[in-house]
Amino acid sequence: MNTRSNETTLVIGGTGKTGRRVAVGEIARVSGKAARYVPVTSEQYAAVLAPYLPAEQVTFSCDLFRYVLDGHNAHVSDDVQRVLGRRPRDFREFAVAAAEAWK
Repeated sequence: MNTRSNETTLVIGGTGKTGRRVAVGEIARVSGKAARYVPVTSEQYAAVLAPYLPAEQVTFSCDLFRYVLDGHNAHVSDDVQRVLGRRPRDFREFAVAAAEAWK
């Protein structure tokens, strides 16, 4: 494993950008269960969280939701290869390996 400063940010992900619809489709395929992706707005997400979380946590979660969905997580890096010394798995490989978790 490559040693790095604790102040280094690593981008850990798979081999490419996998959209949410494709990811849910893969999970449905390997689990044998019906599943579909339904996009929601941050306001809809907040309405679901509000009965269960304090307002500050709802706000934080919605801010994070907006940040992740606006493309900040779309970058594919070589950090997995550099740190672990192996190529990253694509989402299909991950879903197959984790199939029991989806059942």
